[in-house]
Amino acid sequence: MDLKVAYIILLLSFIGPSFVDTLACSKMCSGVSNNELSCYVQSTGCDVIFPTRVFPVAEPGYYWIFLNFTKNLKGSSSNISFKLLGRLSERDEYLFQRYIFRIDHIIRDNIGNIVSAELAFVIRNTVAQDSGVYDVVLKEGSYKQARTTVLHQTYRLFNTHSPSPTPVCSAVDTASLPLDVDAEYLLNCSVLGYFYPKIELKIVSSSDECPYQIVNKTKASLLPEMMTEHAYVTYCENTSFTCVVSQNLVTYDNEGNSCGFQPERPKYGNSS
Repeated sequence: MDLKVAYIILLLSFIGPSFVDTLACSKMCSGVSNNELSCYVQSTGCDVIFPTRVFPVAEPGYYWIFLNFTKNLKGSSSNISFKLLGRLSERDEYLFQRYIFRIDHIIRDNIGNIVSAELAFVIRNTVAQDSGVYDVVLKEGSYKQARTTVLHQTYRLFNTHSPSPTPVCSAVDTASLPLDVDAEYLLNCSVLGYFYPKIELKIVSSSDECPYQIVNKTKASLLPEMMTEHAYVTYCENTSFTCVVSQNLVTYDNEGNSCGFQPERPKYGNSS
């Protein structure tokens, strides 16, 4: 073998894989301007490249990244941490397993000092099990320890293998509530979890003749991952109510799981 060719092969063997050698996933993202970013991808076997995040640079030096991955709200999590060492350079990549943190752009002031930088987070060659929540903390510090947090970002990855939204239904007799409404039951439908694309809840009746009034959808302020819908209903013979979850997946609506209500004849008040 030619010595020059052998030398090139040897050099290439020290170069880690780059995100550009796998096709980037087509994705839809929301929350691009805040600290909780959600992206949905339809494919696997491609690279998920999340939108970049800007962080301040007081004095280029040592940076530490801490990554926590949670499969779902009830699943276990894993912590991964490693250091970004040295002065920041544009297009620098730091690879750990299939995770890449890359300096996409460096912003300088009028005299050339670095004031901020853009950090990109990439998941290479994504698989179905990658759906979940990635909590990333970037800290400035010394070689021995991390000190000041300069960026805290949550990334949520959804794909066609993500858990489907499962609604929970319940009914409350209005006679037990401090309400002045012309209805016998308050129906409650709720879904717990983060979903993207966004989900919609809809309570429907099996009969057009049984009156019911939908209460606007709400998101509980103390539990932002819960979507709810309520309806006031009047009891009718042989009438049931269903709560259906729909989710717009790019070009079609996917009917998710549903749950049902079968109100009993009330002990108080009039019935139709």
